[in-house]
Amino acid sequence: MKSIKILSTLVVIASILTACEKNNSEEPNFDSLKDQAYVVGLFSDIYDQVEEASGNIEHNNTNKSFLNNGCATLTVFPIDSGVRPKYLTIDFGPVNCLCNDGKYRRGQILVSQTDFRMNPNALRTISFNAYYVNDNNIDGIKTITNNGFNLSGNMYFSILVVDGTVIKPDSSFILWNSSRTREWVDGINTPFYIWDDEYLISGGSNLVNSNNDSLSVTIINPLDKKIGCQWFRSGTVEFENNTGNQKLLDYGNGLCDSLATVTVNGNVYNIILN
Repeated sequence: MKSIKILSTLVVIASILTACEKNNSEEPNFDSLKDQAYVVGLFSDIYDQVEEASGNIEHNNTNKSFLNNGCATLTVFPIDSGVRPKYLTIDFGPVNCLCNDGKYRRGQILVSQTDFRMNPNALRTISFNAYYVNDNNIDGIKTITNNGFNLSGNMYFSILVVDGTVIKPDSSFILWNSSRTREWVDGINTPFYIWDDEYLISGGSNLVNSNNDSLSVTIINPLDKKIGCQWFRSGTVEFENNTGNQKLLDYGNGLCDSLATVTVNGNVYNIILN
């Protein structure tokens, strides 16, 4: 199973907030930053679920699932292995079920898959039917396109989220659109062993929340993600809110460590990622 767990965005938010409190000229409202971390985590989780389901279908295995601990029923249509596209349904049922990662899920993830995911031009289109994670209702369209190999000889994928919506348990909401490229720079020769995988992630996203706060996120230098490392090992990300305030997060120079810097209004803060 291939998956990218973009946990670094989630774990840095508390550190960013702490660092920014030292600068009294910085705006006090960081809701949009927290919502960015929230929505990235939820849609990355969807990628993991779909990646595992796609791999199982390609190996004629509809029973095995490490991620969801038997909570989901996986079905495919048509059954004939030579017919495309395939339509996958990952069905968690109508009531919450506790999965292996400690999250409760219910509802359905729906996947249309034009070809084997490792084949160039393979397109997976993901939608939802009353799908919830920890009582967060998730909707929208996510597509994953295999672009084949780039000039560096690496397989790369375009990952789009269009009209992504998260309605939280308190009825507040996040509207999110994202366009990213994921370049597979190491580990492709062992497609069923994830621990040597390394990716470079580029692109950006934007969101609006129920408080009408907005945030534009741009990856300035590609994020280096090594499976098994909790943090991005390098790369820089720029955050800009609807008042024009900007923050630059720098993950460092390639080491798997928790050290990073945040630049706010020209001031550089050393932070330790949680």
